[in-house]
Amino acid sequence: MKKQILNSLTTAFFLSLIIFISCGDDDGPSGPTAAEAQFELLAKTWSVTSATADGSPVDGWTDLTITFGGTATAGTYTTNGMQPDGTSLVWPTSGTRTWTFESEENVNTINRNDGVAISLAVDANQATLNFSIVDNSGRTDIVEGAWRFVLSPQ
Repeated sequence: MKKQILNSLTTAFFLSLIIFISCGDDDGPSGPTAAEAQFELLAKTWSVTSATADGSPVDGWTDLTITFGGTATAGTYTTNGMQPDGTSLVWPTSGTRTWTFESEENVNTINRNDGVAISLAVDANQATLNFSIVDNSGRTDIVEGAWRFVLSPQ
Protein backbone atom coordinates (compact mmCIF):
# COMPACT_ATOMS: atom_id res chain seq x y z
CA MET A 1 0.00 0.00 0.00
CA LYS A 2 2.82 2.41 0.89
CA LYS A 3 4.51 1.65 -2.43
CA GLN A 4 1.31 2.44 -4.34
CA ILE A 5 0.92 5.77 -2.50
CA LEU A 6 4.58 6.61 -3.15
CA ASN A 7 4.19 5.83 -6.88
CA SER A 8 1.04 7.97 -7.07
CA LEU A 9 2.76 10.88 -5.34
CA THR A 10 5.82 10.58 -7.58
CA THR A 11 3.62 10.52 -10.70
CA ALA A 12 1.60 13.50 -9.46
CA PHE A 13 4.83 15.40 -8.70
CA PHE A 14 6.26 14.84 -12.20
CA LEU A 15 2.96 15.71 -13.89
CA SER A 16 2.78 18.93 -11.87
CA LEU A 17 6.39 19.71 -12.79
CA ILE A 18 5.68 19.19 -16.52
CA ILE A 19 2.58 21.39 -16.37
CA PHE A 20 4.48 24.11 -14.49
CA ILE A 21 7.38 24.09 -16.95
CA SER A 22 5.08 24.24 -19.96
CA CYS A 23 3.31 27.30 -18.58
CA GLY A 24 5.17 30.35 -19.70
CA ASP A 25 4.80 33.80 -21.10
CA ASP A 26 2.98 33.36 -24.39
CA ASP A 27 2.85 37.08 -25.17
CA GLY A 28 5.44 36.74 -27.93
CA PRO A 29 8.94 38.16 -28.05
CA SER A 30 9.82 40.90 -25.64
CA GLY A 31 11.99 43.87 -26.41
CA PRO A 32 12.32 45.94 -29.57
CA THR A 33 12.16 44.54 -33.08
CA ALA A 34 15.27 44.67 -35.26
CA ALA A 35 13.87 47.75 -37.03
CA GLU A 36 13.11 49.50 -33.73
CA ALA A 37 16.60 48.79 -32.38
CA GLN A 38 18.27 50.01 -35.58
CA PHE A 39 16.03 53.09 -35.68
CA GLU A 40 16.94 53.93 -32.09
CA LEU A 41 20.62 54.00 -33.08
CA LEU A 42 19.95 56.07 -36.21
CA ALA A 43 17.42 58.60 -34.86
CA LYS A 44 19.56 61.65 -34.05
CA THR A 45 21.46 64.44 -35.72
CA TRP A 46 24.70 63.37 -37.40
CA SER A 47 27.65 65.43 -38.68
CA VAL A 48 29.53 64.40 -41.81
CA THR A 49 33.11 63.50 -40.91
CA SER A 50 34.12 62.31 -44.38
CA ALA A 51 32.68 61.85 -47.84
CA THR A 52 34.03 59.92 -50.81
CA ALA A 53 32.79 59.50 -54.36
CA ASP A 54 34.03 56.47 -56.28
CA GLY A 55 36.68 55.99 -53.58
CA SER A 56 38.14 59.52 -53.78
CA PRO A 57 37.72 62.03 -50.94
CA VAL A 58 35.31 64.89 -51.67
CA ASP A 59 35.76 68.21 -49.87
CA GLY A 60 32.98 70.51 -48.80
CA TRP A 61 30.73 68.13 -46.87
CA THR A 62 31.91 68.62 -43.27
CA ASP A 63 29.42 71.44 -42.58
CA LEU A 64 26.48 69.19 -43.44
CA THR A 65 24.29 67.62 -40.76
CA ILE A 66 21.66 64.96 -41.36
CA THR A 67 18.86 64.42 -38.85
CA PHE A 68 17.01 61.12 -38.94
CA GLY A 69 13.63 60.98 -37.19
CA GLY A 70 10.09 59.71 -37.55
CA THR A 71 9.47 56.12 -36.56
CA ALA A 72 10.93 52.70 -37.35
CA THR A 73 8.21 52.19 -39.95
CA ALA A 74 8.05 55.72 -41.37
CA GLY A 75 11.39 57.47 -41.15
CA THR A 76 12.18 61.08 -42.01
CA TYR A 77 15.39 62.97 -42.59
CA THR A 78 16.42 66.57 -43.05
CA THR A 79 19.74 68.07 -44.08
CA ASN A 80 21.21 71.27 -42.79
CA GLY A 81 24.35 73.23 -43.58
CA MET A 82 26.55 73.67 -46.58
CA GLN A 83 27.39 71.12 -49.24
CA PRO A 84 29.21 71.44 -52.55
CA ASP A 85 27.34 73.21 -55.36
CA GLY A 86 25.42 70.97 -57.74
CA THR A 87 25.16 68.02 -55.37
CA SER A 88 21.51 68.19 -54.33
CA LEU A 89 20.92 64.73 -55.83
CA VAL A 90 23.35 63.30 -53.29
CA TRP A 91 21.56 64.90 -50.32
CA PRO A 92 18.53 67.16 -50.93
CA THR A 93 19.23 70.65 -49.62
CA SER A 94 15.84 71.53 -48.14
CA GLY A 95 12.66 70.05 -46.80
CA THR A 96 11.90 66.89 -44.88
CA ARG A 97 12.28 63.67 -46.84
CA THR A 98 11.12 60.15 -46.03
CA TRP A 99 12.77 56.74 -45.89
CA THR A 100 11.91 53.18 -44.90
CA PHE A 101 13.91 50.11 -43.98
CA GLU A 102 14.26 47.62 -46.84
CA SER A 103 12.23 45.17 -44.75
CA GLU A 104 11.77 44.07 -41.15
CA GLU A 105 14.48 41.47 -41.78
CA ASN A 106 16.86 43.82 -43.64
CA VAL A 107 17.43 46.84 -41.42
CA ASN A 108 20.86 47.50 -42.91
CA THR A 109 19.34 49.05 -46.04
CA ILE A 110 17.14 52.12 -46.07
CA ASN A 111 15.26 53.37 -49.12
CA ARG A 112 14.93 57.12 -49.58
CA ASN A 113 11.73 58.43 -51.13
CA ASP A 114 13.72 59.48 -54.23
CA GLY A 115 14.56 55.83 -54.98
CA VAL A 116 18.10 55.80 -53.59
CA ALA A 117 18.90 52.64 -51.57
CA ILE A 118 21.43 53.27 -48.80
CA SER A 119 23.50 50.52 -47.23
CA LEU A 120 23.72 51.35 -43.52
CA ALA A 121 26.13 50.42 -40.76
CA VAL A 122 25.35 52.23 -37.51
CA ASP A 123 26.27 52.06 -33.87
CA ALA A 124 26.17 54.60 -31.04
CA ASN A 125 29.37 56.33 -32.20
CA GLN A 126 29.32 56.24 -36.00
CA ALA A 127 27.14 55.70 -39.04
CA THR A 128 28.46 54.73 -42.47
CA LEU A 129 26.18 55.25 -45.45
CA ASN A 130 26.96 53.81 -48.89
CA PHE A 131 24.84 54.46 -51.97
CA SER A 132 25.01 55.12 -55.69
CA ILE A 133 23.63 58.08 -57.58
CA VAL A 134 22.59 57.80 -61.21
CA ASP A 135 22.00 61.26 -62.68
CA ASN A 136 20.04 61.46 -65.89
CA SER A 137 20.10 65.25 -66.04
CA GLY A 138 23.48 65.54 -67.76
CA ARG A 139 25.44 66.70 -64.68
CA THR A 140 27.02 63.30 -64.11
CA ASP A 141 30.54 64.62 -63.59
CA ILE A 142 29.51 66.07 -60.20
CA VAL A 143 27.21 63.54 -58.56
CA GLU A 144 27.05 60.24 -60.39
CA GLY A 145 28.83 57.32 -58.78
CA ALA A 146 29.28 55.41 -55.55
CA TRP A 147 29.13 57.62 -52.46
CA ARG A 148 30.26 56.86 -48.91
CA PHE A 149 29.51 59.10 -45.96
CA VAL A 150 30.92 58.56 -42.50
CA LEU A 151 28.92 60.36 -39.82
CA SER A 152 29.37 61.04 -36.12
CA PRO A 153 26.60 62.00 -33.71
CA GLN A 154 26.31 65.62 -32.65
